[in-house]
Amino acid sequence: MRAGAGKVIVRKETLQEARDPSLCEGRLGLLTNQVCFRPETGRYLFQEWKNLKRLFVPEHGLFSELQDQVGLDDTRVYSFLPGIEVVSLYGTDAKTLEPAAEHLTDLDALIIDLQDVGARYYTFATTAAYLLRALKKHRPGIELFVMDRKNPAGPGIEGSPLPAAYESFVGFPGLPHRHGLRLAELILFYQHRIEHEFRCSIFAAGQTFIPPSPNFPSIETAQVYSGQCLLEATNLSEGRGTTRPFEFFGAPFLRPFEHSFPGAPASALRPLLFQPSFHKFKDEICQGFQIIPFSGQYHSLLHSLQMIRFVRENYPEFAWRQGPYEFVSERPAIEILVGDELLLSFLAGRVALAEVQSYLESTQNAWRNESRRYKITSLS
Repeated sequence: MRAGAGKVIVRKETLQEARDPSLCEGRLGLLTNQVCFRPETGRYLFQEWKNLKRLFVPEHGLFSELQDQVGLDDTRVYSFLPGIEVVSLYGTDAKTLEPAAEHLTDLDALIIDLQDVGARYYTFATTAAYLLRALKKHRPGIELFVMDRKNPAGPGIEGSPLPAAYESFVGFPGLPHRHGLRLAELILFYQHRIEHEFRCSIFAAGQTFIPPSPNFPSIETAQVYSGQCLLEATNLSEGRGTTRPFEFFGAPFLRPFEHSFPGAPASALRPLLFQPSFHKFKDEICQGFQIIPFSGQYHSLLHSLQMIRFVRENYPEFAWRQGPYEFVSERPAIEILVGDELLLSFLAGRVALAEVQSYLESTQNAWRNESRRYKITSLS
């Protein structure tokens, strides 16, 4: 998509320089968290707008102070922001994931400033999608102002588009596991899927990387997250509680020095021991690996699928996560995250690796062609 196509305008000035009446004088809403900090001023975006009426907060809280799947219902902790109503979009009830009509109908403009990480499981982008869906119903004429941030996972694509039957808060229909889009381009994808075009201005955000959530400490995390997030659906530690979440993985029952785990091109597996300080196997010694990608050619999803299958077939202690996951109880967590019948069959040992590789090559090429319609050529 070229700059200016449809109702999308890529702006050359900064957001602070813009003089749109709805932005400067109207009733303003803001969806963001701590990534909206501006090093050049030492202030957050929510401190800079006198007409900010309502602040929407995604999972993990305004400053990424909460761990994964911890709901925030009481926003009085942010009482140091006088005159601004704070609305949590990740509470302890699934109803909180989409804002109510009364939180939208009185707004003239909305700023979206979030850091996505390139994988469909990351809930910040889904929060933006649910917000757009609610705006279509309750405030379709609102103006959007999107702060575009680079995708730390880069333009690489992995996996297959999610069927509607597998939709959840960690899976918006139509997105592959690793989508290769920037935040502004994701917003265009969501508008297409909900069949509504907003008047949307896009501004370049700063390039300072601020860790967007508690277990995403670095840009390098994005190179392994699209595959390693699947470990949330198992009794393997995905490295939460360590300094290298998603790069480290393991369990007390693994034997990395005794078994030859499957490797992958453009990467290495470094055997190690680690002790999580929280989450799975808190204070226990785990044996496992650090994944070290050599380049953006590393296919995290395929590698993680191979490793999970290897552990399932070689370690009787392995187990799938049981119970509700991200507000879904009808399907096990692994089905929600994988969201693909063929890939699930591979994990179950019913499909050969070669068939999966051929299948992924096809689905990734199809998404590569489809996603061109959402690309904004003037974004650097």
